[in-house]
Amino acid sequence: FHGSISATASISDQYNYLGETKDSLDLNVVELTLNTAYRFQNGLRAMAQAYAYEVEGYNDIMIDFANLDWQQNEKIGFRLGYTKLPNGFYNEVQDLDSIRPFAFLPVVSYPKAFRPISNNFLGLSLYGTLPAEKAGSFDYNVYVGTKDSVNGQPPMFKSQGSTSFMGFDHMKFKEVYGASIIWNTPLEGLRAVASCNLYPGIKVKGKVLGSSALALSPGDFRVLPQMIGVKTWDAAFAGTPGNYTIDYTSWRAGLEYTWKDLVFAVEYTRIPRDILAVSALTGNQASNSSDEEENYYGMVTWQATPKIALGLYYGEQFPERTDRKGAKIQTVPAFTAYTKDLAMAASYNLNSWWQVKVENHFFSGTSQIHNYEGWNGTPSLWVKSWNYFVVKSTISF
Repeated sequence: FHGSISATASISDQYNYLGETKDSLDLNVVELTLNTAYRFQNGLRAMAQAYAYEVEGYNDIMIDFANLDWQQNEKIGFRLGYTKLPNGFYNEVQDLDSIRPFAFLPVVSYPKAFRPISNNFLGLSLYGTLPAEKAGSFDYNVYVGTKDSVNGQPPMFKSQGSTSFMGFDHMKFKEVYGASIIWNTPLEGLRAVASCNLYPGIKVKGKVLGSSALALSPGDFRVLPQMIGVKTWDAAFAGTPGNYTIDYTSWRAGLEYTWKDLVFAVEYTRIPRDILAVSALTGNQASNSSDEEENYYGMVTWQATPKIALGLYYGEQFPERTDRKGAKIQTVPAFTAYTKDLAMAASYNLNSWWQVKVENHFFSGTSQIHNYEGWNGTPSLWVKSWNYFVVKSTISF
């Protein structure tokens, strides 16, 4: 049996981000992880991990993994049950604080609010390591299954809903499948990764927002009631049910190089989405649209001493890669079209089981800031540049 408990407090000079962090230090993220594993004499292994958390006032308990694992040799193995989703270098190890100085993985590529859809799947995976002689070796993972539904008001729904004409309250998955491969190159310390995750037919349900809620949206949907007429909008559309059907794909590639006590990493991700919307606004007929998110980062970490580690990264995220500068945005500041993040961090191991971290983010842009129920005031008054300071303490056992 193993586990950890961590508490994260954050403060921002401009925005409430993952908590009530504007101008005050907020204990905005609390996490508890418990895991266990048992290996039978025939080589079959049973393992499970529960994850309880609170983020931005929303709390939940989820099963990160609970599966049976059978591997007779390094070339092929099988896992059946809940399993961590293979995506890039770090998605499967997001909760291992001891391996990096950062409190948060690069938020442009591993957003904390979206953990409910990125953490795991329920199904079957095939994995192993294939030797390639002078070319090194390849670690592969191929999977198929589904995911648990998401309900309530997690930060993910608030973030997505604040740039839509609907508020979300339910997400149901169909099948999910994908593959990831890591190339352990002949050059010692150098690895390359390529991952693809496909989520076809995601069903998202919610209700059309009223004019007062839409007026606070950080997107151009905010002007819809004025175009139709505020009274008409609120009488005919506000509160009526609506739904999206989303085909979601994530493509990620990256390089990681370890040299002595230094680790260098870069990852690049594209996420194309095809969206089918049905609501009273569309005459209850299907309306098609699409977009493609792009994000990337470069990161370096240094284990300066056995107790002290330092880290630095820079990353960028664009919800619509064809409009990186926000030129198509008409009614809110153009910097709502991107997030650029320069982060620096330090961690200190007080002993073998207690670690503390501090980090600061110098942000430009607000694509990851939501304004659900006016959480961050009037978008037209937002500013482009802002800071976000984080302190995290983790006890492992």
